[in-house]
Parts: sequence; C-alpha cells; structure tokens
Amino acid sequence: MKNIIKIVTVMLIFGFLATPMVFAEEQTITGTVAQSDQGVVIAADDGATYIVAGQDLSDMVGKVVKATGTVEEGETGKTLTVTSVEEASGEGEEGAAPAEEEGAVPPPSE
Repeated sequence: MKNIIKIVTVMLIFGFLATPMVFAEEQTITGTVAQSDQGVVIAADDGATYIVAGQDLSDMVGKVVKATGTVEEGETGKTLTVTSVEEASGEGEEGAAPAEEEGAVPPPSE
C-alpha cells in the first residue's frame, strides 16, 4: 500500500511539472516611439504607454510603429516584450500626413 502511495505521489509531481505553462498572448500595439526616463517607450494610440523590451527601438524614436509582442503589467507600468516591429504606414492614423494623390501637382515653393 505504501508503494502505491509513493507511485501516485511521484506521478502527481511529474504531472504538475509536465503541465504546459500558459503563455501570454501576443498583441499588436500601434503608437509613437519615444525616449523617456524609463527608457524607450511606445505611446500607444489608445493612450497607454508601454516600456519596450526585447528589441532596441532607439533608432525609431519619433516614428509611428506597429509592434507585436507580449504585454506584462508590473510596478513600473506596462512592458511590451517586442517580437516584431514595423513602421506604420500612416494611413488612418491621427496626425499622419495625407497620402499624395496620383498625378497631384505639389504646391509652389516660396
């Protein structure tokens, strides 16, 4: 009987250890890359600010990007661990310059 209890106990321990960990789901955040006291951040279109981890985006400061990664909330705020990033096209984003129409004549320079 003691052997059965030991076997069941060992099986339970291995079962818990073998259980796959739950991974955070990836999210895509669109916003402007900025330098702050916390390092490089993304000021998202939804008003949230994400501390950037996982990639160096310092060469993209001032640009609007679409960054994909996992978000964790901690004492210092939201951290986005970036797995991929691309410069946003600018279409439909606030403050973006309108796209030039094909065949449009630029205004005269002064």
